[in-house]
Amino acid sequence: MTKTKLSLVIFDADGLLLDTEEIWHQAWQEAGLQLGIDHGGDLFLKIVGLTGQDADRVIQNLVQDQPLAVKLLHLAARLGRSRMKQGPIPLRPYARETVLAFQQRGVRIALATTTFRQATLEHLAAAGVADLFPEIICGDEVKHRKPDPEIYLRVLRETGVYKKEAVVLEDSRYGVEATWRAGLACIQVPDLYPADEETRAMALAVAEDLRQAYTIIHAHWAF
Repeated sequence: MTKTKLSLVIFDADGLLLDTEEIWHQAWQEAGLQLGIDHGGDLFLKIVGLTGQDADRVIQNLVQDQPLAVKLLHLAARLGRSRMKQGPIPLRPYARETVLAFQQRGVRIALATTTFRQATLEHLAAAGVADLFPEIICGDEVKHRKPDPEIYLRVLRETGVYKKEAVVLEDSRYGVEATWRAGLACIQVPDLYPADEETRAMALAVAEDLRQAYTIIHAHWAF
């Protein structure tokens, strides 16, 4: 059977390339403890892959005391931003190697993240990989964020690549849902929140790390 040509791999950033989820998980746990909530870290896991008003809405629904929910959101955000500035942001296992492996085979690379552009560029620079991504679309450059498919459809428009010649690498269930709604193949590489049955049904496959994801992609596409 002839494989379809692979022209483009679209990466998520936080939790997939950048090991930021544990930083935010710790910030949420600390914020919760300061406010008398012993499951702040667990609440964060409910919003992995969401940002802005979408994340706020989920937390306010989970924390019935609305003033407390607002305090938690503000404190967690402040603590998280502070932790992110304390040192270089570590990469997830095989992140750099995987990006370079695709590029060396002539496959285009793009980044699609819900994080705003300024923060994204700062985080990539802090991790030492800012120069690896010539095409980046961020959360403040689309009207609707993941799980809405807009960001992935925009990447396709701007690159001119057909859906069948592209694959997405995502870590969160909201990211996977966005790819599914966009009609794109996705390999999920979960970070803190494991793949659930619903997410597995939307993804082409679930990989334990980016190295295994590369192997899966190599088995399905030609490049």
